[in-house]
Amino acid sequence: MPDCMAWEVTVAGELHFHSIPHPNRLVLTLPHGGLAETFVWLQPLGMSTASAPTATRSITSDNLPLAASSHVSAPAHPPVCLHLSTRAVQVEQNGQRRRLGIISPGTSITIHAEDEAYHVVAGRGAAFFRWTVPVGCSPLYRLVVPRPAHSSHPHAFAASLGADDPRTPYPIVELFDDAGRYWTRAYLLMCNHPYAAVTDAAGRFRWTEVPAGEWELIVWQPSWIVRRQERDPETTRVVRQFFTAPLVLRRSIHVEAGQNLELRLDLSAARPP
Repeated sequence: MPDCMAWEVTVAGELHFHSIPHPNRLVLTLPHGGLAETFVWLQPLGMSTASAPTATRSITSDNLPLAASSHVSAPAHPPVCLHLSTRAVQVEQNGQRRRLGIISPGTSITIHAEDEAYHVVAGRGAAFFRWTVPVGCSPLYRLVVPRPAHSSHPHAFAASLGADDPRTPYPIVELFDDAGRYWTRAYLLMCNHPYAAVTDAAGRFRWTEVPAGEWELIVWQPSWIVRRQERDPETTRVVRQFFTAPLVLRRSIHVEAGQNLELRLDLSAARPP
């Protein structure tokens, strides 16, 4: 995955270029190839999580804890703060900074600019917004309101949609700095129950006391393949960049009360279109 060539204008008006790591790069742990910074969540099949059926003991990957939650009525996901710089958009949650975060729909997030630059936080996909962050005006507090769900599209069609597309079937918000910084990306998963996680450095995750029943487990990784670019007509510099459809793995699972369920998921079969 080639680096991005980022640019910035100094106070003196000089144009400087920097090599920035690809925002959607795969973070692999060798030798087994565990994939870090990947969304994993459960979608109920034929049941409502609000009904709180009998809980099981645990559901885990490699039987190692990462994102444990007590039960379906657990508190909301930890607060999220977006940190903006000329080089990246980072999501701070649970004391960690990374490109992924999990929020409940309609949650307020904090936006903090770490420099004296002008920023514009843009959201696409499952929510749409464009928030300006003038110099000296952070922190800001904004609500992330989801779009109405588009569930009528055939799965084959939905699988070909980019994360920025408003018709995406996944509750993912793609974030970037729309002040010409095409090399920035971060993602928010909107989930109204605690059974959602971001994989750790070794590609592991864990939930405890998952309600018994039929679930669909979804693994989501952003694409790194460029679909199209937009350029400034005066400078010809790239100002926006959009990617192809994400890598998605979906698996139906049956969870029984008192069961310890260990899963090993192979995302290599979910290749970009």
